[in-house]
Amino acid sequence: TPFAQQHRIVQVSLQGHGVRGICPFICSYYFTEALFNTCIVYRYDGSTFVKTVEANFILWEVHGRSDYSYNSSMKQVGCLRKAQTWISMLEEHENSTLDEIWGPQNYRSCFESELGPPGDLNQLYQILNHSGYNSLVWPTEYSGIYVFRVKIVDPNFSFCDLNTIFAVRTYGIVESPNTGKVAGFSILI
Repeated sequence: TPFAQQHRIVQVSLQGHGVRGICPFICSYYFTEALFNTCIVYRYDGSTFVKTVEANFILWEVHGRSDYSYNSSMKQVGCLRKAQTWISMLEEHENSTLDEIWGPQNYRSCFESELGPPGDLNQLYQILNHSGYNSLVWPTEYSGIYVFRVKIVDPNFSFCDLNTIFAVRTYGIVESPNTGKVAGFSILI
């Protein structure tokens, strides 16, 4: 069965693989037919499951890949004002690393209203959580390997700096057949 027609759950243990601090967690991806991917993060204390992370988190591809996207706009997820985005955070923190520019120290929820116009809510919402309302979308033209850093941005979730690195491999994209080859093989048969 082609990959795009199957549901798969992939769990990656992140202990000992870039986990900072004392709060390791696991990211589980649920692959759907439309090639959307909901990342569910689990928190562990050593090998003991603590809880599913319900807090908001961000991620970025550490090697600079940008050929993935998000499936929901700020309006679709119910934002009351423009949410933070990677572009807005980069503009505000020009001389900082990606790890420094966005985190619990400066996270603002878009679900809290504030005075003034809401801004452009038709932009993609670049914050994820366990709800599944927002997911990652992969290119369908080719397979790939993505190495992400995930970081919890909700300041009410933990005093720990919760972030780690994990990898996702997209594969099984069914390529359209070459009609010339199909015609040639049909004549031989």
